[in-house]
Amino acid sequence: MKKLVLSLVPFLVAGTVLAGTTKAKTAKAPAKATVVSAEVVSADAAGKQITVKTDDGMEKTLPVEGKAATTLTTVKAGEKVKVTFRDGAAGDHEAVTSIRPSGYGKGQAKAKTSTAH
Repeated sequence: MKKLVLSLVPFLVAGTVLAGTTKAKTAKAPAKATVVSAEVVSADAAGKQITVKTDDGMEKTLPVEGKAATTLTTVKAGEKVKVTFRDGAAGDHEAVTSIRPSGYGKGQAKAKTSTAH
């Protein structure tokens, strides 16, 4: 009986090690993101949702996640913004992860200054 138990120990150890590597292989792929230009139709800070109209005319109402939720109190209807969507496996937009002013990251024209002579 002792020999039988001792002969099974290596198989149990191997099974445990292989089970651990299987979990590592099935880890989720990172979420895909899409950035689009849009116009704010409405923003609901309490409900953490935003409705935007994209440049191609599509209107979307989506939940807002993470730090983007803090911007819901500052965006106004009619404002042009850049919105980052978190996309699902099928490519559909599932949530908004970033909301920035439309001119964000672009070179802004310098303010004209006048010099008196």
